[in-house]
Amino acid sequence: MNGRRRWFVLKQGELFWFKNSAVTCVLVPRGVIPVATCLIVKGAEDVLNRKFVFEFSTPQETMYFVADSEKAKKEWINPIGCSIVQHSTDDEIVDYNSGQTTTGLSQYVVQYNTFI
Repeated sequence: MNGRRRWFVLKQGELFWFKNSAVTCVLVPRGVIPVATCLIVKGAEDVLNRKFVFEFSTPQETMYFVADSEKAKKEWINPIGCSIVQHSTDDEIVDYNSGQTTTGLSQYVVQYNTFI
């Protein structure tokens, strides 16, 4: 399976993807996925038989992402999960790990090989 290196930004309930790491606020993304359309985001090493894989499923398709490490994988799964809940209910989200309430997510930029 050939992967293509892509860069992603999770911001305001949308997952933007870019072809290179030169991500700026004026750069037009190659694609946008509304996170509220996501049904599930979870680890998927067993599906692709590869380390650091996670799955992002919408009613239309399932996408697989390969992070550079287990830590990076978790750093994507957790905020995407929070964003799904936040943008599907518009309620505050409680981070059960820290006990703090959040009303928004920061911008995340990371490199992934995308398998679709």
